[in-house]
Amino acid sequence: MVTNPNVNQGGVASFFNKKYQKLNIDRTTINKIWKSREKWLSVLSTSQTSHIFRHRSVQFPELDKAMQIWTSQAIADGVPLTDMILQQKGLEFAKTLNIEDQLKCANGWVYRFKLRNGLQRINMSGEANSAPLETLPEERLHLRTLLAKYNEEDIYNADETGLFFRMEPNQTLGTGKISGRKKVKLI
Repeated sequence: MVTNPNVNQGGVASFFNKKYQKLNIDRTTINKIWKSREKWLSVLSTSQTSHIFRHRSVQFPELDKAMQIWTSQAIADGVPLTDMILQQKGLEFAKTLNIEDQLKCANGWVYRFKLRNGLQRINMSGEANSAPLETLPEERLHLRTLLAKYNEEDIYNADETGLFFRMEPNQTLGTGKISGRKKVKLI
């Protein structure tokens, strides 16, 4: 082999057969793996696929790449993602790529896409992204000028009243912890 020129494929097979006695690996198996080593090295380099034993390439790689780019941009922009949004975006990309008749973007497709890309349901916690810290003094002055028009007894805080109609979801799809925003409650 390249890293150790004194070892041949038969020696590698016998090493693994001694170490893992139930495997019974043949020299030809080592030869097949060695011939496609670049493919296996690229597959094994991603942390999301480290638990997968059999690598199957996706049927529509252009669609998968477009979805990966769009998903990473949506997560970076703080857009709440759901399975249904992934499904709809997959159908849009399929139409753009002229493969909509070959792909349904069903629940299984969404499940496998999430598995390949390490996406999981995450609760958005906290309100760290809600306050614009750089414009906070100006916003306070603006709020004071708006409230100066009203009597103090006519100003109410509707934050705790339960006006949660059409409120943004508190869960999204992502690969790690996501800071939440203050929820906007619409009447």
